[in-house]
Amino acid sequence: MTFPSFKELDAVGEAYAKNYIRRSYTYGSSAFDIDGFARSLGFNVIYEDFAEQDRNKNGFCADGITPLHILKNGKPVAIVFPKKTIVLERYLLRKGEEKRRRFALAHEVGHPLLDKMTGRNTKCCFHSEFDMDQTLTMDSIQRLFSMNEVCTSRLGAAILMPRFMVVELLKKHNDGKPLRCYDGNVFASEDRKKALQMADCLVVSFAAFVNRLRELNLLDYHPIEEYIAESIKQGESI
Repeated sequence: MTFPSFKELDAVGEAYAKNYIRRSYTYGSSAFDIDGFARSLGFNVIYEDFAEQDRNKNGFCADGITPLHILKNGKPVAIVFPKKTIVLERYLLRKGEEKRRRFALAHEVGHPLLDKMTGRNTKCCFHSEFDMDQTLTMDSIQRLFSMNEVCTSRLGAAILMPRFMVVELLKKHNDGKPLRCYDGNVFASEDRKKALQMADCLVVSFAAFVNRLRELNLLDYHPIEEYIAESIKQGESI
């Protein structure tokens, strides 16, 4: 099985984003309308309380065959949802979870779009998040880091944070230049503030935005020794 390159995934994701913006007349918005995009592709997005054994799962793209375990009246039941249904964990609707919700939705939308690129007909797909506080099964680890999941996340990120949107934000917040960063993705306070502001504009997490900058080669890396030297210099002036 041959998967598309990251360059291809970025190009296709950006093309989908531009096409939707043009069709929906949502020009000028700093955040991509991932909900409208999902609806435009014919997906029905619903929210349920998951009761899967793997508690890291928070998104599901139904195939009309495979059941999803959810809670109904406090009891776990297996429900087969119609094809083109995306089910997200209900807790993602809580205040403060919008950024995670948007990324989970972009990931689930990315699965069928990746299938179009590869000619595959993938069965149901889950979105899972890595949680250091939970014990992962070998099946969970294999799913999290499978090439299919890696490519789906990259395509979802390219739709949610297309290059042209990221570049526009860098023009506004950093004079159009790549954002300065030190080894290990360490930021000086001022640059971290800029990254947080840009992430908020896109309604994505700080970590997701920094990762996207790295994917797009829009981080200006410097040796960590420069950061330490600057920190000591600032400390002497306090």
